[in-house]
Amino acid sequence: VSQLLDEAVIQLDAGALAEQPEGEARVRMTIAQSYQSLGLYPPARAQFEQALVLRRAIFGEHHVEVANTLMKLAHALRGDEQYLDAAQLVAEAEAIYVAQVGELHELTIRARLLAALCASQAEPVESVRNRLCDLHAQAIALTGGEGNELVIDVKSEIGYVGHCSGDVQQTLRVLDEVLAAQRTMFGANDDRTVRTLINKGTNYTNMGKRREAEELLTQATEMRRALYGEDH
Repeated sequence: VSQLLDEAVIQLDAGALAEQPEGEARVRMTIAQSYQSLGLYPPARAQFEQALVLRRAIFGEHHVEVANTLMKLAHALRGDEQYLDAAQLVAEAEAIYVAQVGELHELTIRARLLAALCASQAEPVESVRNRLCDLHAQAIALTGGEGNELVIDVKSEIGYVGHCSGDVQQTLRVLDEVLAAQRTMFGANDDRTVRTLINKGTNYTNMGKRREAEELLTQATEMRRALYGEDH
């Protein structure tokens, strides 16, 4: 798969879509996300950056599409553990979202969610958790309730940060709520559901409940094999 992606990049670099900059940006975004799904962060970053250059030239510096591209690039950088660089991009995206769509909007909340996750590498856990709880309240205010993707995504990260803080009982309660919602909304085999299973298994490990932990982590491993294959 990566070889096919490499060949597509060579064609783009040779000017295959030079007369269609919007199309080229879309294709580079797709290639970048494919690299990212394979865990190949440096080539993913390169393609996101190329798409960002194109979209800035097409739309200008302050367009929502530019902010969306900044967010995709930031996610890739966070995956590659480049947290400071990711945080700078998120701050730029957030400023665009606030100016273009306002404070209480899903795009703005998601930018602030990613900012909090990047900050979790440097800030005290309790500070990050407080930021996430504020975002959870904003997400509910925006959407009107718990049963939607934005609220579930924020709540999932609250559970993860709670695991990092060592508050295992509260974290398990949150993760059980998140798992039930994710299974209903995304399905049992969605990677977000699998990630929550892993977080719950890790909490059981911290509690000394090794049998329960092994059962959940084995289940999560098999689900990811089914999703991505043996060599991912």
